[in-house]
Amino acid sequence: MRKHSLAGKITFWMGFLFFIIGCSSLLGPMGYSSLVPNHTLAIVYIALGISLLLSSNFYKKENE
Repeated sequence: MRKHSLAGKITFWMGFLFFIIGCSSLLGPMGYSSLVPNHTLAIVYIALGISLLLSSNFYKKENE
């Protein structure tokens, strides 16, 4: 995380949050939630989280 800029850190944590919400809803510990009412939306959240996690690597700190 030291190599990421502020935008990269925010993108990473948003992706991680989406991924965890999607996985917990899909695998069952969270059960029914108003954020993720069905399994299709949980899969979309997982895909969105993974894409945000991967795209956070494009935000690097600039060297002085």
